[in-house]
Amino acid sequence: MLDRAWGNGGLTNPPLRNVQTVIVPAGGGGVFDVKLDVEGLYPFVSHAFADVDLGQVGLLKVGNPKGTMSH
Repeated sequence: MLDRAWGNGGLTNPPLRNVQTVIVPAGGGGVFDVKLDVEGLYPFVSHAFADVDLGQVGLLKVGNPKGTMSH
């Protein structure tokens, strides 16, 4: 859950609040604000899930979690 999100460079606009997804067009960008209370490895992907096999996945590392993750 994203606490606040600004899509496609809309930092001057009021943010979207408490959303799970934000549309970011190809060549676009966004800013996402989230608070994570538990350390761990949090993967994130686009909804083009087939692209994960091509390596298009991000990994947010919070704290110093044990273990590793790979796709």
